[in-house]
Amino acid sequence: MNRIHNQLMIPPALFLLINAAKARAACPVCTVAVGGMMVLLEKYGVDNTISGVWIGGFILSTTLWAINILNKRSYKFFGMKMVLLLFFYLSLIVPLQYKGIIGIPSKMIWGMDKALLGMLLGGVFFQAAHLAYLKIKIKNNNKPWFPFQRVVMPVLSLAFLSLIFYLISSPKYLWHDIRGYAETPLFWIVVPVVLIGHLLLFRSMDRLPACH
Repeated sequence: MNRIHNQLMIPPALFLLINAAKARAACPVCTVAVGGMMVLLEKYGVDNTISGVWIGGFILSTTLWAINILNKRSYKFFGMKMVLLLFFYLSLIVPLQYKGIIGIPSKMIWGMDKALLGMLLGGVFFQAAHLAYLKIKIKNNNKPWFPFQRVVMPVLSLAFLSLIFYLISSPKYLWHDIRGYAETPLFWIVVPVVLIGHLLLFRSMDRLPACH
């Protein structure tokens, strides 16, 4: 029970703590906070795929926040959303790899860094949940179904993805046998798919009436 608690309950708590303070935080501060979070979670037995999921949600949340700020100031440029997304991804991934927190051969899954895989998929799940929230709000006369739905839906999506990675990483389940399946470098498959997914989700959001 303690292992399940550590794997599934501690990451969202730290995610909400860091995410709550991000609005005025400089990127280096965010990087230090995220790096410290990963080291702390690893000490508590949390698999890097799971911590990566919540970091991916943090990256997407920060990207959406930055987009809203620029839109309110009527500042736009070609490919703004994807440029911001890539900037926030790289502003965390590159320093973490430079510090040796990610990119370690012993922390790989399917030929790809565990944390990086979690980040990329976590970002997609977060954005998809946010899009679903916007659609629900529009159909409900521009009102959410319940208080804090805007926060609850993305957090639940990340929790669901964390559960999947927990089942994969835990030796108690049959899925444990597929953790090291093949040496295929999924990086060259996952990254393009994730970026295309983000792009399509952004375009879907742009087609919705302004209700952000």
